[in-house]
Amino acid sequence: MGRLFYFLLVLLLTSCTIDEKKTSYIVDFDSLNVVEFSFDKFCDSIYPIFLLKQDKPAILGGTLNIKMHNSEYYILDLKGNYSINVFNDKGIFVKSIGTFGRGPNEYISVTDFSINSDGSVDISVNEKGEVYKYESSGQYKSRVVTDIGYNYFEKNTIGNYYFTNYHKNPGFNLLKYDSLGNFKEKFLPKEPMAINPVNANAFWKFNDTLLFKDFYNSTIYNIFNGELSKRYEINLGERSLKHIVVNAKNAQEYFGLLNSKKSLYLDKYMENEDFFVAIFGEGPAYKNLYYTFTDKKTKKTKCLFFDGEKLGKRYEAFWLTNDNCFFILCNPGSFLKENFIGIVDDAFFNKNRSEEIVILKCKLASLKF
Repeated sequence: MGRLFYFLLVLLLTSCTIDEKKTSYIVDFDSLNVVEFSFDKFCDSIYPIFLLKQDKPAILGGTLNIKMHNSEYYILDLKGNYSINVFNDKGIFVKSIGTFGRGPNEYISVTDFSINSDGSVDISVNEKGEVYKYESSGQYKSRVVTDIGYNYFEKNTIGNYYFTNYHKNPGFNLLKYDSLGNFKEKFLPKEPMAINPVNANAFWKFNDTLLFKDFYNSTIYNIFNGELSKRYEINLGERSLKHIVVNAKNAQEYFGLLNSKKSLYLDKYMENEDFFVAIFGEGPAYKNLYYTFTDKKTKKTKCLFFDGEKLGKRYEAFWLTNDNCFFILCNPGSFLKENFIGIVDDAFFNKNRSEEIVILKCKLASLKF
């Protein structure tokens, strides 16, 4: 009886070890069938939305970060006025949040922002290590002072701030603070590397869970009730950032490898009830993009390659809701006409679109996979 028990115990432990070695990747570049990006291959329903301010095209700086709340577009202009510009679902300007300058309650640069359930907004002001808080109307309310400095962040449903930091505390890339700015906890110790790099677009809110990607782009974590647990694994093979960081001897070599076509960087990821979407950048300034859409039920992934070097353009930002996804393009010029004939109505091209910002709204129900 004792020998039988010992045999069963060994068998059980061996089985557990084997199972643990099996990784189920949400995105696996070793097995992806990559198709060149074009909207006629992507979906059947595309609706263009032009951003207008006082009946004229809204001119923003060109480096944008977009989030959505109650069907409104919140667009952070990182090269123009450094404010959050809010537009309604028709593309009409509604309000501006945050003020660029050196006066009281103003700032000279920002890194990120978070929208709360009531429509109020928090903005990370990187040169001061502070978070500025605004009412849903856009009026300044108060600030939270941290000891972090340069950072990207998100706020969970119970008011705690989670920061990914690349200025101070170089040993960790996920830090937790309470709503008053008091430090609470640090996660994920980093391995030694040549440089303490940026981990932008690190967070995503999904229902009551906050998601976080590690710097190496290999793991997506759940942050729930203060606990960190693995949600998804991503396989980039020899093109992973970890492979490059390990081989870089100094910061100059790191950036050289990063800007080569050898590396893939997880530029943005999002999730809704049906899809996990990940966008990977390639080459200098990540001009080339891989858009991966994984059906969570079938586990099938569609990968579309956007050749920015060939097309001379790339999409500035992307957003996902339960029903639609949104591509944002600045100063599209002839690019739109060359790539959208036969997809949208010809009236779409009747005006000069060279200096405008267009949001391309695509219905997820019409995706071609």
